[in-house]
Amino acid sequence: MVRTRKSGLIWTAALLCFVITAVLPSGFSHAQRLRKGEWILPKHYPNGFHGIGFLDRISEKDMVVNDHLLRLSPSVTFNTATVKNGSKAWFRVGSYVGYLLNSQKEVVSLWLLDKYKPKRPWR
Repeated sequence: MVRTRKSGLIWTAALLCFVITAVLPSGFSHAQRLRKGEWILPKHYPNGFHGIGFLDRISEKDMVVNDHLLRLSPSVTFNTATVKNGSKAWFRVGSYVGYLLNSQKEVVSLWLLDKYKPKRPWR
C-alpha cells in the first residue's frame, strides 16, 4: 500500500509538471511583441517591434522598459505618430513605447505608442 501511494504521488507530480509546461507560453519574457496588423499604426511606423512596454526610466545612454534595462545606440531615433526622428523630450516615464534593436542589442529607434496604452492595474 505504501508503494502504491508513493507511485501515485510521483505520477501526480509528473502530470502537474507537464500541465504547467504546456500552459505557460514558450516565449515568456519581460518585453511584449507587437506587429503592425494587431493595431492600426501610422504608416511610418515599422511592421513590428522587438519589444513594447512602459518606459520606467530614460537617460542619454540607456532606458528601462518594464523593469528591463536596454542600452541606447549613439544614433538612436525618437519617433511619434506625427513626427519621425523627433525629440527624446517627448518620451517620459510612464510612456507606452515600442523599440527596435540592432545586432548588439542596443535600441536604435524608439516609437511612442501612448494612444494604444493598456491600463496598468498597479499604478
